[in-house]
Amino acid sequence: MPNLIWNLFRSSWILHISCNKRRLSSIDALLSSVLHPVFFNDEIMHQIGNAPGPLKWFVQNLLEEGTKSPRTTCLAALHLTGLWLVNPRIINFYLKELKLLSLYGSVAFDADFEAELADNNDARLEVSLLARSPDQELTEVSNSTVKQVGL
Repeated sequence: MPNLIWNLFRSSWILHISCNKRRLSSIDALLSSVLHPVFFNDEIMHQIGNAPGPLKWFVQNLLEEGTKSPRTTCLAALHLTGLWLVNPRIINFYLKELKLLSLYGSVAFDADFEAELADNNDARLEVSLLARSPDQELTEVSNSTVKQVGL
């Protein structure tokens, strides 16, 4: 069984890095498959002796690749956070990764997000609708308070 799992994780990784154009839906499907609660609950998936287990190996590669893809990092963080909350004892295997995700800045994500908005009229319209204030008077009071406080 361990060799089968390693092969599954390695082939999933090869499939992921082989895709030229990575969409959120395909990355999310991959993470939902690999970061499955059945796998995540088993400690041997995270560490075998002093070496990383297949799941930790996958997460390390994913986060390393995520330095080039903010979408990947953000989706990985969402998936991992939920799994860590359900399996708190597993966090001990991921302290380095947790620290990395905690300190992850949004600058790259913002640039990626802006590029996506530039290419997608529907997304641009949706964001502009969401950015509108539902209560203009409240927004003005809030803005003037912020200016008075000096923030």
